[in-house]
Order: sequence, then structure tokens, then C-alpha cells
Amino acid sequence: MTSARLANGVYIVSGRQFGDPGNAYLMETKNGFVLIDTGGEEEPIGLMRNLLTLLREKGKLEYVILTSCVKESAAGANYLATALGAKIVIHEDDAPQLRKGRCLNAEYPSASPFIVIRGKENLINDLKVTKSGTPTPGSIIIRKNEYVFTGATELTILDSKVKYIFGLYGYERR
Repeated sequence: MTSARLANGVYIVSGRQFGDPGNAYLMETKNGFVLIDTGGEEEPIGLMRNLLTLLREKGKLEYVILTSCVKESAAGANYLATALGAKIVIHEDDAPQLRKGRCLNAEYPSASPFIVIRGKENLINDLKVTKSGTPTPGSIIIRKNEYVFTGATELTILDSKVKYIFGLYGYERR
């Protein structure tokens, strides 16, 4: 498995094109790096290798932000948080499922979130987090400038300032 730079400060570190169930993105923020989703593997060794290679050159992973509790998003959260010391972030409406390791009829290793997002809109560093509520009640969308991370949420972006859409199952440049 390999990683690829998709945009300035955004790397795909796990992905469907590499044979993984879902995509995971490493993104640079003003305070360091965050991983958005975990790619769906319970022990994402390839993703870990990619992270360690990129972070060795660039810095430390601060958060693992889960866009929902679906397996493709959350299955590797416990493994990565334990191995890298990163803090897991998830919306309060999906946190109980993450703690149980069960979401939408799929099971994976349970994980304990460090930050539980509440309400409709929040800021994490320079990231705007908005609750989408689909496909799970706690699904979120993350925006940083012209980048939008949609997770498993399917939506049409009308804002012309958005140049990249990064999803759990694909990505596009507009």
C-alpha cells in the first residue's frame, strides 16, 4: 500500500484504490495533523506504515476524527489511537456505537472517544465540523477552506469555493 498527496496538506493514506474498504485522509491543520476516518480495517497496518512515513517528515498526529460510526470510518480507531497516542473524536450521537464497537449491523473493536462533539456546528482547530445526520445520526462533515470531507454522507456541494470533496468511498477535484 502507498499514500498519495491529493491537495496541499491532504494525503490519502488508506483507500479503496489500494484494496481497503474505505478511504482515510491525513490533513495538516494549524496545530498539527489529523486523520479523518480509518479506512475500515480493524488493524490498519498499511495505513499505520503510511502515517509513520509522512509524520516522520512532517509532525505529530493529534486527532483521529471519525465522520461516523460506520465500519469503514471507525474500525481502526482503537488500534490507531493506542499505537499513536492520538485522540479519537466523534459526534455524541455516534459515540455509544463506537464504545460498543457496533454500528449499522457491523462489528469492529470498540474504542473510547477523547472528544465527543455536541450540537450542529463546532470548530476543531481550523476545521469546521457540521452534523449531517446521515447515514448515521452522528455523521459529520468537515470543512477547511476549499476542502470538504463528507465521510459516508452523500451530498451535492453548491458552494463554488469548494475545490475538493473527500469522501469515505471516493474523492474528486472540482
